[in-house]
Amino acid sequence: MVIMKIQPEILRGYAIRVYTTRRIIQEFISKFNGSCTILNLGAGYDTTFWNLQHLPDKFVEFDLPDVVMNKLRIVRSNSLLRVEETDAKILARNFTVCVYAYEPVNLEDRFGYVMIENLQRRQISLLGFDAAANTDSQIKRLKKADFHEVNLKTVKEVYESFPDKKRIEKIHFLDENEVLIQLFNHYCFLLAMNKNASQKFSEFLNVL
Repeated sequence: MVIMKIQPEILRGYAIRVYTTRRIIQEFISKFNGSCTILNLGAGYDTTFWNLQHLPDKFVEFDLPDVVMNKLRIVRSNSLLRVEETDAKILARNFTVCVYAYEPVNLEDRFGYVMIENLQRRQISLLGFDAAANTDSQIKRLKKADFHEVNLKTVKEVYESFPDKKRIEKIHFLDENEVLIQLFNHYCFLLAMNKNASQKFSEFLNVL
């Protein structure tokens, strides 16, 4: 049996991403009293749906066919979990008013180029490099896609006010935080809305 050791920097990043994502989804559902649809693109083996306190009208996950089929098999083998298949045409409906994303950013500096070189060694291409060059380019990308209002925070900014910060620092101990802060400054959370959003939704941007 092979056990992979995951670096503390990565584990802290996981904790922040999971907490922030679930908090924003739950706040969104509460804002609309559950009368909304959540689309989770590239869901993988994410378990957010089963950890929500309140549910939306629909929570739809999309991923590659092999991933989806394997996840369906796992879920259906557990009688405590429920899942339904849905028509992918739901994406064609023009109802998307909000986008939440976790993206790379600030890749135009030396640390960013090292990240890209490491990916290239593993034959992984970062197709969105231009959009991830800096915070302005990320915001511009969403505004070009007709999302008029955008809120962006780097993981570093979110980490400073992370409520479980002291606890995860004890669990995933680091001698020094220099690499951690550099890493967190090169990923961001994005929350954006289009012109169809209501005033209630506009206020929701401040959740991030």
